Amino acid sequence: MNVCSRDDEIADATTVLLLLGSRERPTAEQRLMLALLCDAVYRYEAVRGAVTPSRMQERSELAAWFASTDRSYVFAFESVCDVLDLCASDIRDRIATTTARPARRHRCVGYS
Repeated sequence: MNVCSRDDEIADATTVLLLLGSRERPTAEQRLMLALLCDAVYRYEAVRGAVTPSRMQERSELAAWFASTDRSYVFAFESVCDVLDLCASDIRDRIATTTARPARRHRCVGYS
């Protein structure tokens, strides 16, 4: 894993948020939420064809997190989407179509 400089990390997060529709430099909270969302999507894809009980459990927990409409917890899926100004249902649709394809390694914001 190649840890980028803070400026590179902010630039990567800014680029992603600009692509997602944000017009301003991301806050620390937005960068944290983006990292959380990126990790959740990566893990969800990684455990897609799970056959071991622990990986099936992880898949189930992630599916429940994505499906939840609860906004009472700061790290709930819809709360994360709100902070990033993203449409939760659009993300759910993308995950459903993306996970139908073979898993591949992703480059997350700030890391390669």
